[in-house]
Amino acid sequence: RVHEKLDVQYAVIAVPMAAVVGVAVFCLEWFWPNNKDLESLGRLPELESNIITTIAWPPYVGGALIGLLQVPIILLVNDTIGGSSSYVTVVAQMFFTKNLQQKFRYLADKRSGISNWWQVVYVVCAIVGGALSAASSTSFGVAKGVPVYMGLLGGIVMLWGARFAAGCTSGHGLSGMGLLTWLSFIAVPAMFAGGIVTAFSMQATGALDTYVTAMGDVS
Repeated sequence: RVHEKLDVQYAVIAVPMAAVVGVAVFCLEWFWPNNKDLESLGRLPELESNIITTIAWPPYVGGALIGLLQVPIILLVNDTIGGSSSYVTVVAQMFFTKNLQQKFRYLADKRSGISNWWQVVYVVCAIVGGALSAASSTSFGVAKGVPVYMGLLGGIVMLWGARFAAGCTSGHGLSGMGLLTWLSFIAVPAMFAGGIVTAFSMQATGALDTYVTAMGDVS
């Protein structure tokens, strides 16, 4: 942990860092309101919409609610938010013989137990919640997405990277940064750097405009 390495109290680093992040969120929302992205797609919330039927919640609201999920997860399973391990647990079910489990200890250790399966439940609930939200806001299917082969390839690369880095955007970004874990302070900037470089590269080649128009997404 960062604070342990520097031999200071957790709050000495955590409180100023939280303040800086809070100011950054405020500035981003002030200078680039979330409605700008929705406006570019012609999907601004209707005046009569409520919290259930609105097309999108403000990022700071969604972010705060996701952050609050840490509380029940810590209390119930003594863990923190993460998602990529759920895929490992699902894949590990194929390694059911003793011979396979001895050869693939990493997967064997992820096969059973609430400490592994809670992430599967968490990810499934996130998928169901997203589908219900889209359906209630009449936005289901608006984002066309990518071809199946691109989705599969992207998923493989994403999951390989997440497990190689010992965590995903949730594990490192939402949990690791809050816990002041050294690896997270390397992984999260690397994630942003990769996304920024990709976006600018696509913009320079004209691929970004094509993607936004064809897929109905905002980058």
